[in-house]
Amino acid sequence: MRRWSYEKEVNEALMNADCECILWGEDFYDMKIVLYPKKISAIPGYEDIKKSLVNAAFVYFDFSSENYIKSSIVRFDWDRQVVYIAEGNFNAIWKFFQKSVDLGIRIQKENGNEVPADQIEDI
Repeated sequence: MRRWSYEKEVNEALMNADCECILWGEDFYDMKIVLYPKKISAIPGYEDIKKSLVNAAFVYFDFSSENYIKSSIVRFDWDRQVVYIAEGNFNAIWKFFQKSVDLGIRIQKENGNEVPADQIEDI
C-alpha cells in the first residue's frame, strides 16, 4: 500500500476532521512517537512544548472493514517531528499502522536515504 494510492480517498474521508495535517505511516521513518497513559499534560516538560502542538489525523487502514480508512486525532510537534498519542489509542491501532511505517522505512532505504529507524519499533 503506497500513500498516493489512497491519498484522494483519505483527504475526502478526513475533510471535516479537526486537524491541521494528516500523518501517514510512510512518513514515520524519521519521526518519534511518545505515548502517555491518560493525559498529555502529565508528560514531563509539557508546559514547554504545548504551544508547539497541533492536532493531526493519524491515518491507518483496516481492510477487514467496509469503511477501511480510519484515523485518530493526535497531538503533533512539527519542529521536533514528535507525535504524542494516548497509550490506549496507540495499542488499538498499532497493528494496522505498523505496515505503513515499515513500508516507509523500506522506501527510504531503497532510495538510498539514511533512516534513523532500522525497524518499526525504533520509532
